[in-house]
Amino acid sequence: MAVIGVGTQDDLTLAKKFVSETGVTFPMTWDKSGKTWVDFGVPAQPAMILYNKSGNEVRRWNGVFNKAEVADAVSQLG
Repeated sequence: MAVIGVGTQDDLTLAKKFVSETGVTFPMTWDKSGKTWVDFGVPAQPAMILYNKSGNEVRRWNGVFNKAEVADAVSQLG
């Protein structure tokens, strides 16, 4: 499984600060334009989209999400 974060809000300095302060361990990318969020239909943060190996969206969380619920959804991917 791969996890990739996409930052678009505020500015790059604040995004780097967020990564540093939260201990994010997955790769983060920066999209100054915000086009990525538009293309993926992300209304606000936090948000998470789970895709299967074929690239099909399986589940989406817009807003605060429960870690156990996410882990359960991932485990069902097989």
